[in-house]
Amino acid sequence: MTKKKQRQRMKEYLVEGLRAGSASKVEHHTNNQFFQDFEYTLIEVDDSYVFLVDQEFTGNKFERLFLRTRGDRLNAAFIVLKDGKTFFRSAAQKNQFKRRYNLSLKEYSPEEIQRLMTLRPEEVLLSERNRVVQYYQPESERLQEGLVNVRFTPAQYDYSHLPAGRFRPSNRESTKRFICNLGELFQGPFNIQKPTERDLTLASFLVSAA
Repeated sequence: MTKKKQRQRMKEYLVEGLRAGSASKVEHHTNNQFFQDFEYTLIEVDDSYVFLVDQEFTGNKFERLFLRTRGDRLNAAFIVLKDGKTFFRSAAQKNQFKRRYNLSLKEYSPEEIQRLMTLRPEEVLLSERNRVVQYYQPESERLQEGLVNVRFTPAQYDYSHLPAGRFRPSNRESTKRFICNLGELFQGPFNIQKPTERDLTLASFLVSAA
C-alpha cells in the first residue's frame, strides 16, 4: 500500500471507529484552523480533537502545533502512522554489532536490540510529553489493523569498553534511539479518554469503547 493510501485509510479507520463510539459529532478536516502556514489533518470529536501525525512536519511545525493545543487547553489526541518508514523505524539491524562486539550497546540483550527504534522528532516529543505514543497500525500480512500504545525508553550508551582518558565519551542517553515496549492492540469502536484529575499532565488518547 502506498503512503497516500495508508494516510487515507488511517483517516477513514479513525472516523469509522469514532462514529461507532459514543461521540455525537465526528468531522474530519484538512485545514489550517490553528496555523496559517502549514496543513495537517484533524478529526473533530465533540469538544475534542484528534490530530493525525501521518507526515513529516519540517522545522518546528509539530512542536508549535502540540504546544498550541496545550496552551489553549484543548483535549487533543495525536495518532502517529506506524508505517515503519517515516515513523516507527527499526534500528536493530544497523546496531546489532554494537552489542555483538562489546561496544556501546553491550549491556542489552539480543531481544532488546530487536526492539531498538529510531524516532523522528514528532515521536520523541510525544514520548517525552505524553509518556505514551499511540500509533495507527495498518493491516499487513503479519499485523492486524488497529491502534497500539507504545512506551519508549531512551537507549543508554556505555563506553566503558574504551580506555579511560580524555578521549573516552561519557556514558549517555540517546536522543534518537529508543527501546520500544508495545501495548495491546485496540480495534474499536473508539472513545476519547480524557486526562484524570490525578494525572492532568497526560494528554488524552484513543481507547476502545466499553
